[in-house]
Amino acid sequence: MKKRLACLLAGICTLASAELVVKNLPPSLERPLQGNGLLAAEMDAQGVLHLRSKKATISELDYNNFVMHGLCSEQWRDPARFAAWNLGKVELLAVDGQQGYAFDASGDVCEQLGRFGQPGQNYRKRVAERTTVCQQGQCGK
Repeated sequence: MKKRLACLLAGICTLASAELVVKNLPPSLERPLQGNGLLAAEMDAQGVLHLRSKKATISELDYNNFVMHGLCSEQWRDPARFAAWNLGKVELLAVDGQQGYAFDASGDVCEQLGRFGQPGQNYRKRVAERTTVCQQGQCGK
């Protein structure tokens, strides 16, 4: 019985520690960020959304998928709600905060990129045009 209780408590503690820690986010932005493998999310006064991933390294594929599925899909679904978030930039950094990418999310950027399923779209190239690399915890302007 004691072993089962210990295992149950360990499982609960693991789940509790896996929750996304948020700071200064609009409530409507919290739900879309869930399920993206993030540890922390914080919005600063300049409209920069700082995200910390659970991954040790952020690959270009991870980053592009996040931009298109985690960010742009929200603008496509509800442009008014997306506009209310007042995002200027989204920084996605690895768990240690040293490496990652930043995306210029201002305006109707995702509408400009186009939706998935449109023939002839090269999403990686179009996302890269609005991306800066983050190194040693600093993201370019």
